[in-house]
Amino acid sequence: MTNQLTTREQYIQENTNAWSKRGAAFKERRTRMGLSRSRVAESIGTSESTLRRFELGYPVTRSELVARAYEIYLELWLQVVKDIELERGRFLIDQDADEAGKVTVTMREYKKVAEFDTGDAELNGKLAVAFCEGNGGGYGYAI
Repeated sequence: MTNQLTTREQYIQENTNAWSKRGAAFKERRTRMGLSRSRVAESIGTSESTLRRFELGYPVTRSELVARAYEIYLELWLQVVKDIELERGRFLIDQDADEAGKVTVTMREYKKVAEFDTGDAELNGKLAVAFCEGNGGGYGYAI
């Protein structure tokens, strides 16, 4: 058995697909949340060009640190948005981004009060709205 060292080029080639998928997922979440790349980059302490490269799946220095900071920032941002939406209405409707689109309805203090998982994202959304309206409360949407 021979022990071969991996060159930088081989390492990049072997990981490009995974990096591209990971970067694209971050970019999709960021754009869905309405955040600019420059805002996120400044908030996590990196340059906009580094964040752009990360989102495109190019190798970046300290990529794990960038990924973790990015994740924390998006989670904190989402928490702030949820807090604002809960102040506007009694219920918060949060739908998964996948095709089935499972919907969770929560109240203040994030107590889950209903969940709809029919396998049909549109139907799940309609059921959640009907639930909120039927229980006498306004509602907002999580991003």
